[in-house]
Amino acid sequence: LKKLDDYMAQVVADGRVAGMTTLLARHGQVVEFKTYGKASLETGAPITKDSIFRIYSMTKPITGVAMMILFEGGKWRLDDPVTRYVPEFKNLRVVKSISKDGKMELEDMKRPPTMREIMSHTAGFGYGLSAASAVDREFQRDNPHAQPNLQAAMNRLKDIPLLFQPGERWSYSYTVDVQAAALEKITGKTLGNYLYENVFTPLGMSDTSFFVSEENYKNRVAKVYTRNATTGVKDVFPDGYSFTVRNHHESGGGGLTSTTHDYIRFVQMILNEGALEGQQILKPDTVKVMMTN
Repeated sequence: LKKLDDYMAQVVADGRVAGMTTLLARHGQVVEFKTYGKASLETGAPITKDSIFRIYSMTKPITGVAMMILFEGGKWRLDDPVTRYVPEFKNLRVVKSISKDGKMELEDMKRPPTMREIMSHTAGFGYGLSAASAVDREFQRDNPHAQPNLQAAMNRLKDIPLLFQPGERWSYSYTVDVQAAALEKITGKTLGNYLYENVFTPLGMSDTSFFVSEENYKNRVAKVYTRNATTGVKDVFPDGYSFTVRNHHESGGGGLTSTTHDYIRFVQMILNEGALEGQQILKPDTVKVMMTN
């Protein structure tokens, strides 16, 4: 434990991160819960055990659990075409080739992606996390991430071509937001409301949400920093939107804020094959399906 503590303290001292928490648990019992560094370099506020973080893609497993709750209820099947839930995708186009000057030659998709492919990043969608490909650049230009709701995001996504024919290969993608859009169609609820009722409340995850209060944003949310390649000075990473204002969609792929305490409860539920403290979120067989390659 001392080696762990010393190493993490050094990571902060070296300026690699502003601050962090570590939580170590074994057999369902917390062994150690430590904090290091600052939540804000500007104010000097320390990281605390109840600091709220943007959890980015750690949102994805939570959306996956919500989808599998609906799967258990017979609301969708793995081999359903995604167009059953997101009909906007009926005319998706696919990149056939890209010329030396970056122009895409497109073709029709041979069939719509299945829900199995939507759940496993094999549907062919891009993401736009970099400008590495012509499809990524279209993501950045059309920016489904920045839309006010998931329906608007899907309306943008339908015009961005797939990287490959559905099922041909794997590529980390925007499809967890497609899962979220399908969930909203199936349930008639927003993703946030469904998660609150079916995941966060039964698991006691009281600080996990797509939005935070003004007070929490000011006093508990840790800032995200990135290193400036030119100056070496850390810059505050822009949110792109305010977490206190409901002016953006609830991103199933990366939109949640949470605490270390809350997330360990979610993780322990998975380790317990779907249960925590008497709350059965998923059946053990469902968790095994989730963990199957």
